[in-house]
Amino acid sequence: MEVLASVEEIDFPVRRVLLFRIGQLGDSVVALPSLLALRKTFPEAQISWLADRHLGSNFVSSEALLNGLGLVDFFYFYPVKKTSRQRLLWVWSMLKLVRRLRLKKFDLVLRLDPEKHGRKGAERDTRFFNLCGIKSQLTVSQFRPESPLHSSVRPLPEQIHEVNFYQGALEQLGLKTVSPGEGFDVLRNPIGEEQALIDTILSSGDSYVGVGVGSKMPSKRWEESRFEELLLRLYHEKDKMPVFFGGSEDSEAASRVIRKLRVGIDLCGYVSLRGSVYALSKCEFYVGNDTGTMHLAVAAGIPCVAIFSARDVPGKWYPFGKGHEMLRIPVDCEGCMLERCLKFDNQCLKAIKVNDVFAASCRVLNRK
Repeated sequence: MEVLASVEEIDFPVRRVLLFRIGQLGDSVVALPSLLALRKTFPEAQISWLADRHLGSNFVSSEALLNGLGLVDFFYFYPVKKTSRQRLLWVWSMLKLVRRLRLKKFDLVLRLDPEKHGRKGAERDTRFFNLCGIKSQLTVSQFRPESPLHSSVRPLPEQIHEVNFYQGALEQLGLKTVSPGEGFDVLRNPIGEEQALIDTILSSGDSYVGVGVGSKMPSKRWEESRFEELLLRLYHEKDKMPVFFGGSEDSEAASRVIRKLRVGIDLCGYVSLRGSVYALSKCEFYVGNDTGTMHLAVAAGIPCVAIFSARDVPGKWYPFGKGHEMLRIPVDCEGCMLERCLKFDNQCLKAIKVNDVFAASCRVLNRK
């Protein structure tokens, strides 16, 4: 396999392109401008998307978001094994995947690597795509700086936003880049009958605030009791009716909060992802955890009041664009990348008080 420095080195017709991007809902939303850039660079090519799929989980796949947008022709997934019992299934699935990708005869793979690969990681991925019979590859990994997570520097310095990083990397690779707004706008296309249903649900004349109380990772969840206090103040002092968004697994938490508030609308798991974007566009702003719903709110064109744990670097995954409010408290253990914080019981999130989030919400409303 040939690793290309730029699309200018391509001296063969590109008929089939594979885009490799791991991650779930938020990762897929953030990659939309890059996907649109790939489509504009190779308008006649058939584009396929390769991503990871977590066995036995309820993570939202990229296919659920992108199917029907006209940007991706085929989707492929490889399983992520969590237990030793899943190893045999993983091996069998990988063998079938390699065979399917070989039969497709891809000319090029574009790797939107989520982190800077070391030599071993780069060689591993190159071997895999060699097995798949792909002629050439482009990768953004070479442009990534070293992650500050591996250094002793604290507090962690703010990093370039993932959208801006991809824009710069693709430009250096010679692709026709697009504005990030153009990439997010594709999620606002008409959604047919579901649009009428949402119009009926959100037709009371109230002023709405979109809310995200859930997250796949417990280390990202602000306490429900604090959401209750916050939303009660937003309802009584600012006349904002809460509308809850997320997957079906978030509905139970949303229902508990609604019972305490005695007001609110639960759309968790009841509308599609693009339906969520449309419903979010009817809200004044979004307030909630660092989750895929937050990135859908950005795509919907509304400001976010985003509550971040300190598990990751600041800046990289903030809501993209201007007019947002981010709440993140640096702590000694920041950058832990834990999915569940058992030792310190989410001290970074507990340091964010209701008054802080309410004040940030007021600043957003005042700007609007």
